[in-house]
Amino acid sequence: MKGNVNRRKTSLSTLLIIVTGLSLLVPCFFINTVAATGTTYYVSSSGSDSNTGTLANPWRTIQKAANTVTQGDTVYIRGGTYHEKITLHDLQGTTNAWVTFSRYNSETVIIDATGMSGTYDGIFLFQDGCSYIRITGLEIRSTANHGIFLYGGEINNIRIDHCTIHDCESSAIYSTRPGDQTTSSVTRNTSGTSNSTTTPSMTSTTESATALHPGAPRRRSRFPMSKDLTSIITPLLPMVKKASI
Repeated sequence: MKGNVNRRKTSLSTLLIIVTGLSLLVPCFFINTVAATGTTYYVSSSGSDSNTGTLANPWRTIQKAANTVTQGDTVYIRGGTYHEKITLHDLQGTTNAWVTFSRYNSETVIIDATGMSGTYDGIFLFQDGCSYIRITGLEIRSTANHGIFLYGGEINNIRIDHCTIHDCESSAIYSTRPGDQTTSSVTRNTSGTSNSTTTPSMTSTTESATALHPGAPRRRSRFPMSKDLTSIITPLLPMVKKASI
């Protein structure tokens, strides 16, 4: 009887050691921290384009940021309404160093082109040579033309996620020659209304992509996050029970 009690105590101690060890190791398996690259800039409706583009001294227009950024850079846009159109020309990121335009934290960013003139353009106009650019978390609205327009040659890997695009007299998102010049573009969790069109070169998916807090590490899951500590420990319980017999 005494021997059985000792074996149970040993088994419980073994299980405790296993659980403790796994609790320390699980973050290493599930989270891979990827260091951010490039420079971070900020835009605010109360800023000035003569500023340095920092959080304390932000720029006033998104176009100023678009004229400045290079591969790996991130532009965080503070909450507010911006009355402008943005042209991107030959702006190139890389596979590991995307150029990103994102709202700041969860602030509401609206880009409104009401009353702005222009023909055959977009609120975001991508021209020749643009690649590896991400637009995330913005509301794009009210234009006589397209919300986002990919126009030109050798445009690829343009990612548009968590955006709302509406009240566009032409298309929410439009690409010229989708089967030829423009390739590998993708929209994710983006809604469009009022003459919303997604061209064949763009693939709608339900994959989630969330804008990160400035300065936060970028994390990538190595395994499905539905696998938690319980699912890892459960297969080990029969071995512990067998040892306690």
